[in-house]
Amino acid sequence: MSTPLILIVAVTTVLAAWWISRLGERGPGRPQQSTPASRDRPTPDNIRARLARGEKIEAIRMLRRYSGLGLKESSDAIEAMQRGEMTAFPAPDPAGPADPEAMNEEIRRLLAGNEIIEAIKLYRQVTGAGLEESKEAVDLIRARSQQ
Repeated sequence: MSTPLILIVAVTTVLAAWWISRLGERGPGRPQQSTPASRDRPTPDNIRARLARGEKIEAIRMLRRYSGLGLKESSDAIEAMQRGEMTAFPAPDPAGPADPEAMNEEIRRLLAGNEIIEAIKLYRQVTGAGLEESKEAVDLIRARSQQ
């Protein structure tokens, strides 16, 4: 056989083996891989996974969204989990986040009194959002209320 023919057969064999192995990963009976959206959902398993990967801040954020706890309480709970002192999660907040309209009204009241930092703190406390996201949201509420 000639060298180009051997090379073509070798490449074809490698590609066929790779393709068959990929089919086996997605074949029947295989669990679906988690999607990015399901990995971001605040569930006890996802919180533990973040903690196991060393993503402590993200684990705290997820616990806050899951349970409705404040920042200090969530941080203490995550640290207790790291030390192995806590295995059960606080119950999820059954009410979910506070009434958005009531929160927006309180933010508008704070903005009217020029208490921008307090408005951002309130937004962060209620939603569990980060500082930048909270600032943008408060700026948007302020812009809409000035129209």
